[in-house]
Amino acid sequence: MILEGRVLLLTDLDGTLIKGDSFLIFLRYCSGNPISFGLKFFLNTPLLIFWKLGLMSTETAKAKLLYKFLGKKKQGELEKIGLDFSSKFLRPRVRGYILERIERVNSRGGISIVVSASPEFWVKPLAESLNSVGIATRLELTKGQFQGRISGKNCKGEEKVKRIEQEVDLGQFDEIWVFGNSSGDKPMLRLGTKTWYKEFA
Repeated sequence: MILEGRVLLLTDLDGTLIKGDSFLIFLRYCSGNPISFGLKFFLNTPLLIFWKLGLMSTETAKAKLLYKFLGKKKQGELEKIGLDFSSKFLRPRVRGYILERIERVNSRGGISIVVSASPEFWVKPLAESLNSVGIATRLELTKGQFQGRISGKNCKGEEKVKRIEQEVDLGQFDEIWVFGNSSGDKPMLRLGTKTWYKEFA
């Protein structure tokens, strides 16, 4: 459990804390150049069609696509890649409006948490760079390596609330500030005493 504070700030990542979709940004990062990115995306068109037709869940499709671009990686390799990616490509995209409120909450002895369906190997280092906690989708490691599957449930919707409640005692806070931008954030938004939905000016 995290030490309780007076104010708890919860923020989604993609399209909320940062501008854009970190998953797509990461696929481009893995590819190295636009031509390689386009080729890999084209080669995985069948997978994308299955997903769009509802024949494959979003979490399964994303895990398989991530594996196609990333390949087998050990925990230490994932952590190194995630740190490099988050510092170079995500940290510069953080919205000043939300960052200002994170800093305000932290300075008052509160807690800020980044809650995301994106993989935790890049969400956690970004959160740590903001003096925040990261809660995200975990990747399954088979024989110490990522092989295209997630561990547990995708961290979206009600799963976000469940993971938050595992991390902190919500009853210890006088205020809960929540930022989100999609239907997958609505259960988390219902926890808030003050909420921002698609309003991050």
